[in-house]
Amino acid sequence: MADLKEIIEINISRETRGVTRQGFGTPLFIGTTSSVYSTGEYVRTYTSADAVLEDFGENTPEHTAALRVFGQQISPTYLKIGNQKQGIQSVDFTIDTVADGTAYSITIDGTAVAITSGTGATAEEIVNLLEAEFTSSTAPGTFVDNEDGTFTVVPDDPVNFTYDNTTNIVATEDTESLTEAYSAIKEIDDDFYFVSIESHSPADIEEIADVIEAESKIFVTSYNGSDATDPTDTQDIGSVLQAKDLARTMLIYAENPNEYPEMAFVGLQAPKDPGSTTWKFKTVSGVTVSRLTTTQSLTLKGTRFDYGKGYNTYENFGGRNILSEGRMVNGEFVDIIRFADWLEARMRERIYLTLVNSEKIPYTAAGFAIIEGRMREVLQEGVAVGGLGSFNVTVPNPRTLDPNLRANRVAEGFEFVGVLQGAVHFISVQGRLTI
Repeated sequence: MADLKEIIEINISRETRGVTRQGFGTPLFIGTTSSVYSTGEYVRTYTSADAVLEDFGENTPEHTAALRVFGQQISPTYLKIGNQKQGIQSVDFTIDTVADGTAYSITIDGTAVAITSGTGATAEEIVNLLEAEFTSSTAPGTFVDNEDGTFTVVPDDPVNFTYDNTTNIVATEDTESLTEAYSAIKEIDDDFYFVSIESHSPADIEEIADVIEAESKIFVTSYNGSDATDPTDTQDIGSVLQAKDLARTMLIYAENPNEYPEMAFVGLQAPKDPGSTTWKFKTVSGVTVSRLTTTQSLTLKGTRFDYGKGYNTYENFGGRNILSEGRMVNGEFVDIIRFADWLEARMRERIYLTLVNSEKIPYTAAGFAIIEGRMREVLQEGVAVGGLGSFNVTVPNPRTLDPNLRANRVAEGFEFVGVLQGAVHFISVQGRLTI
């Protein structure tokens, strides 16, 4: 049978594959509740507070955070809960003195592991004897011979693990820091934007704030130490972070940090398009309002033209509980940072999608116009959502660029200037009455 392909040949190529799209509406909460995650597991994704309750139980920080996130008028589709492993993760042991006929011992969870070295002892031989004794004594945990004269014990129960009575052996504990936990979470699942943690201690807040400052994410937390409202104290966590000029940490002075007010505001704002909303004036449920004096309030958040100690407050104004001022600790508005991140990510994704789905973008005016088109598409979206008021795009002339750039196929010189819409946070009205 004759085939119509002999007369008409049609080939259709598909330029429809997408690229990974960075999200800006998913929160991550890092908790410490034990006995939920399996070995090597660091993060789980939830779509409701009930689902979190099933895993963590009532009155846990993770469940409280979930209630705040999913308990607002609108809420995110997903909440990710990460875990900082508690307790001693492992202990590294080093033979302190190598000698013949010498006693070496450790006690693991109450089980003694003791040996005496023989003639011509070496550190490696002592470790071998200790491993054999560890096994025969059925000591809890896992003994790991590092094959260099040292050994490691990994506990079965890190939270309740104990070791003592070391004789001629030096021990070094390995516990997991917040930074290490965050890195482990990111390695498994990096699809989140807002980060909050269970702890409200200044040291932990500062640790994560420093980490997030180098990321395209936002850290939101709360604090209520009396040092925050003291205008003479410059060592409170807000002042410390402000002195570092951190632009990616939002700090809320909370009446009760254990309510996790930061998760309530994230839950309310995360589902909204970046650029479409300001964080000031927002009311949330499940959060106790702060009763502050005027001096305390101004010490924390400042006036219209200064930033105080870099805190945001949740106070009652005119019968409404509202967040004020919606800033990072360095004074930049949260919505601007988030919108800038969104604009950068979407423009990169849009241009990259064009690159991978095209045979090529020619190094010509027509090719540069394609790149310009992708830029304008994203900028126009920025106008539509309310982030930008207007914008201007500058495109280089490919024939006047440095020949070395053309030879290496580097197209540079694309620029845009976007005018932010901003938002009204204060209104001044002057009137005059006459007769």
